[in-house]
Amino acid sequence: MKFLQLLIVGVCLLFTTSAKDLNLKVEQSDTFEVLIRVSAKVYSGSQPDSESAFQELKKLGVTTIVSVDGAKPNTKMAERYGLRYIHIPIGYGELEENDSLSLAHVAKLDEVLFVHCHHGKHRGPAAVAVIMIDKGSCTNEEALQILHKAGTGKAYKGLWESVRSKKKTPQDQRLPKLVPIAKVESITESMAAIDRIYDELKASSAISWEVPEGKPDFSASQQALILKEALRESGRLLNNDDAKFRSFFHASEAIAGKLQSALKNNDLKDASILLQHLKKTCVDCHKKYRD
Repeated sequence: MKFLQLLIVGVCLLFTTSAKDLNLKVEQSDTFEVLIRVSAKVYSGSQPDSESAFQELKKLGVTTIVSVDGAKPNTKMAERYGLRYIHIPIGYGELEENDSLSLAHVAKLDEVLFVHCHHGKHRGPAAVAVIMIDKGSCTNEEALQILHKAGTGKAYKGLWESVRSKKKTPQDQRLPKLVPIAKVESITESMAAIDRIYDELKASSAISWEVPEGKPDFSASQQALILKEALRESGRLLNNDDAKFRSFFHASEAIAGKLQSALKNNDLKDASILLQHLKKTCVDCHKKYRD
């Protein structure tokens, strides 16, 4: 009987300790756009884009930086301060299985982690939430508080759902190798993905922005948002000498943002006009760089 009581107490302590691992606090920083302490050994934030940012991470006791951004990590600067980089580029939709497994591998590391995307508001917090669940540090509902604290946009439904539905990875699951610089999509591959999103929006526009047949979960507003982010990420893949090329991406990104707002507000007439503007910008770009 006494053994059973001790066992029950032990289980209760296990769950209590788990919940206490999550200790969210927004840190004040002059070098980071966003810096959040998630637990004693996990931080989330924006991209470290200066030497002072790497210095700050070193002072915080960070040993490993995890980038889920598409841009190439500054591994040389990290090495200068004795920091290790891990690169797991993810998108703005639901996490791919391989990405989720890579984050599960990160969760097994006994390191002080700093996980970042570009601005530290959407992909990074979602990745951190998944890592914390796999660490056994919190429940799914508690992990969602990380996204709330970071200000993750509710429109990024895929990221929210990835955290909400995340199941802890089995201990015997084979996990991908972690690398400092991952292979990312080429500009050609990225443009092919953008074309697919545009085609879906065009099909929806042709039926007065209704949900296309056979796609009950389709949301034109959601797809416009994903298109905007895809255009932004593609623009960041370009070399510094591609200023004119990049300007087309910036213009398209701005139009896609307005399109998303129009669809969200049910301004369907404006949405159709904006889609035509987006098409013209793409055609002008193709004439100069592709055709």
